[in-house]
Amino acid sequence: MEQYSRRECLEIKDIPSLKQIEGQEDTNKVLVKIGGLMGIKIQNKDISVSHRLPVRKSYQGKVTEPAIIVKFISKDIKELFDRAQKHLKGKTTRNLGYDKEGFIYLNESRTETNCKQN
Repeated sequence: MEQYSRRECLEIKDIPSLKQIEGQEDTNKVLVKIGGLMGIKIQNKDISVSHRLPVRKSYQGKVTEPAIIVKFISKDIKELFDRAQKHLKGKTTRNLGYDKEGFIYLNESRTETNCKQN
């Protein structure tokens, strides 16, 4: 049931955090930019909620940037992101306007139990 409740969710990793620079970061804007890189026209109304995930103490020092988790308003929009992920090949965070260069990774949001199984 817990995994089923995450069917509209994605985790986006290795996106630099702007919180230190600009105060409160708008993760929805980041998602709109990523959608644009993939050729998807996404709007704020397509996003239920998005925010940075907290970094656990056991991962501090190992994880450079906290992941962004997004819950879309429907599974169809999430699947659209999944299918368009191939368009991110060769694109980096510089294409989003960041100074730091790194690849953009999209992953299905999985429960802690399911992460340990694989």
